[in-house]
Amino acid sequence: MSEKTEPKPPTELPPEHPTKKDDLLRVPDHVLITKVVPYFGFKDYALLSTASQYLQAHWQEAQQKNPMPLYVPEDCATLNKAVERVHGDPRITTIVVGEGVHQIDGRYLWISSAMKIVGRPDVPKEKIVVVGGIEFKQGIQGNCHLQHLTLRQAKQHGVNGTSSFTMDDILVEQCGLYGVLAYGTGVVSRCTNVEVRQCGMSGVVAEYSASITLIGAKTTVHHNCTTGTSWWYGLSVVGRSSTIQLVSPLTKEQVSTDNGGGGNWGARVGGADIHQIKTIDAIGPADESPGETKYFQQIGIQLRF
Repeated sequence: MSEKTEPKPPTELPPEHPTKKDDLLRVPDHVLITKVVPYFGFKDYALLSTASQYLQAHWQEAQQKNPMPLYVPEDCATLNKAVERVHGDPRITTIVVGEGVHQIDGRYLWISSAMKIVGRPDVPKEKIVVVGGIEFKQGIQGNCHLQHLTLRQAKQHGVNGTSSFTMDDILVEQCGLYGVLAYGTGVVSRCTNVEVRQCGMSGVVAEYSASITLIGAKTTVHHNCTTGTSWWYGLSVVGRSSTIQLVSPLTKEQVSTDNGGGGNWGARVGGADIHQIKTIDAIGPADESPGETKYFQQIGIQLRF
């Protein structure tokens, strides 16, 4: 019988052959922070937190410089779930919406904290469709922003703002009531290159001391007031302190066309006057849209597509 041989002890790797873990630790910090971590989304972060305390520390440092985007449907299946997640996590400030039809559950997508909801810039906004309305609740501190989306077939208003909000490159269409509404004292809306069409009542409305500013050569309000009632208009102010301002060279004649009801612009209730809808001088470069790519750069998001 042959003698049994004792198993050899495992051979240690020489220092010149580091393990994969060692390779990760050797990656310079600035590479992790600028080239790796910014591509993570919320789901990546959730996995990272449980797997590596080392990378988690770098993630937290990166988040101080760049906000974490939440992707729909990659990170959250629906916009409703994504908004709930943002409300509960201050690290997330932006929702990036992908191609497809995104159905809103209920009367509105309720927004109760400052956030940005933007469509993927590499997809036409006509292919990023939110079916339903969006409401910015009263008392939000900070700006709410919508960009590069189509809002379609809201049961009531397409955008209902009782807190201040901005919009850029948005199509609002086929809403049951108003297309865009700003409501209440101190509520200010800035709409750049926004198209509002085929809504049942007025297209763009400022009510009870709210103010809406319309900017950009692509801004247009047309073929609204489909219910035919005479007190709905393309552009409408309600109450004596409400205003709709068009930044030069825009004029109400140029922007609001082919609307039914009472016509392309009008004022009603509480001493409102048609002169509350007027053209104002451009203030400066800020009155121009930065464009999708530059916008993402401005808010500090490294897109992962």
